Amino acid sequence: MRQYAIEGGSLEVVQFLHSVGANVNSPSGRFQSSPLEWAFNHRQLEIARFLLSCGAEIDYLCTRGWTAVQHLYWPSRTWRSGHSSTQFLSMLCAQSFSEFNTQDAAGAAAIHRAASWGTAEDVRSLLQVGASPSVRTPGRGWTPAFYAASCNNVGALRELAACQSGGFLEHLDNKGRTMLHVALKTKSSDAVRFVLAQGADPHAVLSDKRWSDVRTIIDDKHTQVSAAGLALQVGGETCTAFIQGLKDAGHDVTVSAQDDAEGLFWPAEEAL
Repeated sequence: MRQYAIEGGSLEVVQFLHSVGANVNSPSGRFQSSPLEWAFNHRQLEIARFLLSCGAEIDYLCTRGWTAVQHLYWPSRTWRSGHSSTQFLSMLCAQSFSEFNTQDAAGAAAIHRAASWGTAEDVRSLLQVGASPSVRTPGRGWTPAFYAASCNNVGALRELAACQSGGFLEHLDNKGRTMLHVALKTKSSDAVRFVLAQGADPHAVLSDKRWSDVRTIIDDKHTQVSAAGLALQVGGETCTAFIQGLKDAGHDVTVSAQDDAEGLFWPAEEAL
């Protein structure tokens, strides 16, 4: 019952249940989330404050391996409460919480989730309280910026770029992909233009047979594909964004009518 009261924002019901003996830390739901995690999940700020005043544990991990912070960021969710994540982070900091880089069973930290689906403010707030922009997931080897690029979240990318040197564009994931490769593969057109404007290398070569879903020859002689070649293979709006991004970044390129990797021409000195 308390879970639904929290979801609906009914502080009075939550207070009543506490007054009749409900344990402030008793978990519920599929992933055994604590009441405080439920409050963060639905961004119910006043309920979260009440639970903390009653002794709610701030370091509790549900069975997903999430802290309350990781419950703040979800895809395509509109927050009826209107409360920003910054208010929740400030509340945790006031309780001396510091585990902002906790990674779940899949290796994702709160900042990976915010980079995927959060706003620029979400990412900025996490960085300000100590979340790391360079923490990687063990499987893909993705930093938060890779997640932002894959989800076309330019606001998040801009915040992550502002706190790192230009070298972050050259980071490779566990399959040898750059952020530009990932943005192209996921057809994240805005992210493609952004990383090119930041100085991403359009000639960066992907060489990995494991990425076999890319339409390219993967026999022993042709296992490599550049970001430019990938853009032409992906085609459509993504390729158009790539070409415009090149021009905006000062690259001198021309395009033929051919729909293959020979359709993009560079000055001789740049193509080397």
